Amino acid sequence: MEEDGTHRQYAASATERQNHPPLAYHERAEFELAVALMPTARAYVNAFLSLSRLYTLFTTDTAAGPAVSG
Repeated sequence: MEEDGTHRQYAASATERQNHPPLAYHERAEFELAVALMPTARAYVNAFLSLSRLYTLFTTDTAAGPAVSG
């Protein structure tokens, strides 16, 4: 029974997709550009995070122990 309901749901969503107008050229172009730039953006973010971790690693003085006030 559940398979039948799932099939009906899929058929309904396929019909809805067919009824949507296609994207305008500029919308499609913007979307394709965003998708094309995703790996580049991800690489920059990963590089920044790596450098940030290295900076923290080399600038944190843990050998001295916790700071003692007073």
